[in-house]
Amino acid sequence: MATWVASIKTNNLHGVGADWSYGKDEVWTNDDLTLQFVSISSPSAGCIACKSIFLISAEKQNSDSSGIFSAVPGKYSAGRPVYRNDAGRFLMVKNEFTSFSVWDDAEKRLHAGKGDEGER
Repeated sequence: MATWVASIKTNNLHGVGADWSYGKDEVWTNDDLTLQFVSISSPSAGCIACKSIFLISAEKQNSDSSGIFSAVPGKYSAGRPVYRNDAGRFLMVKNEFTSFSVWDDAEKRLHAGKGDEGER
């Protein structure tokens, strides 16, 4: 069972920075002076409109986890677009995480498990 889930909260939707708190190291903190709520049409939300992302790695050349990832129309995870490359891998933010990663399955949910028997 998860003991802490990353979240974000505020008492002022129009506030910026210290008006917003987020989960960090199992406590609420408000040290990001850039946090704010913006309309989807705002230039600040431009990343949501990206149709494709070119991902490369200095570590692994010709990897299934790199290349051009194209937005999957109408598919979002954790409020962000889901992208897919020609190898069938997905670049997305899982609901349980706060950053983009490459995944094998866009539908897979992460769950706390029971050792090797549980689903992860």
